[in-house]
Amino acid sequence: MPNATANGHATREPGTLFDSELWWRDHYQVLENRGYRLRSRYRPDWAPSWKKSGKDFYTVEDGQPTLVSICLPDAPPCLNSL
Repeated sequence: MPNATANGHATREPGTLFDSELWWRDHYQVLENRGYRLRSRYRPDWAPSWKKSGKDFYTVEDGQPTLVSICLPDAPPCLNSL
């Protein structure tokens, strides 16, 4: 997941979870226990399928992030969760 760079900033390995997706991973079991099924990408024990298959991350379902925008009634036009 995050890798340290020379300047000390964390970077994300391509295809891995965005910060905005970590909540779903962290709540996977609770949601599953209540009858919800999330994508395999959010399973706590998830291993990226493309690493095993040799495919490019952008060609497989679990390599695609779920990016969400949040719009609130009394907020500025639209806030992205990224």
